[in-house]
Amino acid sequence: MLREPLFRFALLGAVILAVDHVRGGAVEPAANFDGAPIMISERVVAGLRDDFQRRNGRAMTPAEERTEVDRYIDDEALFRAAVSLGMHEGDLIVRRRLIQRMRFLHEEMARVREPSDEELREHARQHAERFAKPVEVSFEHIFLARAHHGGGLAVDASEALAQARRGDAPRSDPFPLPLDTHAQTVVSLTRVLGPALARQVVAAEPGSWLGPLESAYGVSLVRVTDRDSGDADFAAVRAAVRDDWRAEQRSIIEAALLARLRADVTIVGVEGAGSS
Repeated sequence: MLREPLFRFALLGAVILAVDHVRGGAVEPAANFDGAPIMISERVVAGLRDDFQRRNGRAMTPAEERTEVDRYIDDEALFRAAVSLGMHEGDLIVRRRLIQRMRFLHEEMARVREPSDEELREHARQHAERFAKPVEVSFEHIFLARAHHGGGLAVDASEALAQARRGDAPRSDPFPLPLDTHAQTVVSLTRVLGPALARQVVAAEPGSWLGPLESAYGVSLVRVTDRDSGDADFAAVRAAVRDDWRAEQRSIIEAALLARLRADVTIVGVEGAGSS
């Protein structure tokens, strides 16, 4: 799996040579620039044309092209002069920019192939919790308001539960908040019933009356009539599984690339620094 990206890692050698002396903030400009001509190749000109097109929405005129080439030469001369004076040394902005460029290069090198359906199914099986949809329940609800029953709330709730279990229809007080009892998740029920009661309702098996369940408003009796366990159909989550698989593979490859870079450097620091 890693062979192809790590083989591409060899291409980084040229870049490493170019920035080999950047470690520690030191560059040897003479090795790079001293006496070297500023090359105005077809590739450079093509890049200037593309950049102008993106910025202006049209192609350059011949006069504008000459101006852009002159500006490129001036910029390159200024860049070389700045490096020769050591202006880049210790500059955090330059450092961050170089790191960013290297990360972009790593991202390009860490391109991930398309996975097979078999690989995606296995990934979905290994990480089922990432792709399962929330459990949904539909239920019947009998409510006894604390304000209406006062000190007799516990007795009234027990009697109502017994009636419900016998198949009778005990009287239910109006619930103080809008409550949808069809296909609800623990998140949606928490907004109305509170977290403790919501978890009890969602965890209940269908068919039996559950209660008394206390809330800030009173006591609830609940019978779950339908429960969707949350198992997702593969076709419905395939795109999410693919994205997750590719992100995981990319992380593995990027970690290997960084490990190769770390292997080439010696790290010296205060003992215990960076440890938790």
